[in-house]
Amino acid sequence: MTIIQLKVHNQFALDLLHELETLGTVRILNEAKPAKTGKMSEILRNAFSKEAAESFRKHVQEMRSEWG
Repeated sequence: MTIIQLKVHNQFALDLLHELETLGTVRILNEAKPAKTGKMSEILRNAFSKEAAESFRKHVQEMRSEWG
């Protein structure tokens, strides 16, 4: 068995892969979700826990004060 990674350019190719999986020829290990579009603040909202975000904010402030 060989594992490869593919970049699918259209829905037709994805449908073919699903057909091959149905026939038992290939197995789709993980199917990536389409990339989100929009404002970066909306895309990253809730990406970090509040604690992690606060820790990161403090770290950035410390770095800025060192350079300032």
